[in-house]
Amino acid sequence: MSIRPELLKILACPTCKSNVELFNKHLECASCGGKFLIEQGIPIMLANNLSDDLRLTILGLKMAERGSKVFGLDTSVEGIKIAKQVFEKEEKEGLFVCGDLLNPPFKNGQFDFIYGGGMIEHFEMWAAGVWDRPLSESKFL
Repeated sequence: MSIRPELLKILACPTCKSNVELFNKHLECASCGGKFLIEQGIPIMLANNLSDDLRLTILGLKMAERGSKVFGLDTSVEGIKIAKQVFEKEEKEGLFVCGDLLNPPFKNGQFDFIYGGGMIEHFEMWAAGVWDRPLSESKFL
């Protein structure tokens, strides 16, 4: 779904305030290249990326390109839907779960590597081993 022309006329990149151009399902800054998704006709105009969640989605895409099996976990239903849509658009494989980071919905020993962008350092319990349970023997956190 696109956005109305009258809205497009007044929108500017939140990072550099330059004009944005309409593409298929996103807006793109003509100056700094910032990209912003359009969901149900609503532009998601968050500074510096498609949305806050998509910075990690892009990291996941890069990992998938290198042959890693990527799992996405987020408490935001919308965030996880967007991540899944991006993977599908880029024709990459990823598995996505809406769940609680503090109570991970995974069996023990399932992962060799876990990346929690912008989250882990905010929780004391990481040091206590909350995420050790889903990690395999090779543990990279």
